[in-house]
Amino acid sequence: MEDHQVVQAKSEASTESRQTIASSLLPAIDQALKAAGWQKMMIDALVVGIGPGSFTGIRSGIVTARTIGQALQLPVIGVSKLDCISRILEKQLPAAVILKAGTNRGIMHYFAAGYSHGENGIRAEVEPCYLAAERLSPVLGEFNNWFSENDCRGLVESLGGTFVALPEIENIAIIQAHIAQDRLSLSGSALGSLSLERRRELSDEWPYAKVTPLYLRGPSITLKASK
Repeated sequence: MEDHQVVQAKSEASTESRQTIASSLLPAIDQALKAAGWQKMMIDALVVGIGPGSFTGIRSGIVTARTIGQALQLPVIGVSKLDCISRILEKQLPAAVILKAGTNRGIMHYFAAGYSHGENGIRAEVEPCYLAAERLSPVLGEFNNWFSENDCRGLVESLGGTFVALPEIENIAIIQAHIAQDRLSLSGSALGSLSLERRRELSDEWPYAKVTPLYLRGPSITLKASK
């Protein structure tokens, strides 16, 4: 994308199996760059989805973005699906967003966030996180509208919220790119005309190493009991 416009048609990586996701991603990126007529040194920033989503897909995307960001010294901006939902339903803010995450140690958890209007656009009052069902109301209780999946209507209404069905998202990558460009513009950067020095400065402000996936839980280590 350039100046908030789609420059060329999207390129999709093959997702026939988990094993092919990582291997097909870089060729898809190369295909998109060729279609846009870009060289790698023309890129000002990278945007990557951090989830929630497929464990393998999110991990592969983030590892690839971090690797390219490190190699080219580019800023890497991670954008969650919850941020994208708040962008689509901006007119109905302030609101909470909750998505089913699954069970953790037998307890149902949800990905959750809370958004409102700020001076510079949408503001995350509650940053994307995951919460047990019993923690939703204490953390998000100040919001009246709750964006969620249809089968969460009963839960939302039991917590006193007004249920709002999630929108269909046709191409989440486009929304992620808009959000990332807005965030970078707040740094006073006009993408498309950045000097090499300014790109490196932005890579310090948006370091690749700080882009982490939004998973239900982090990796765990189980130690064997000593004999």
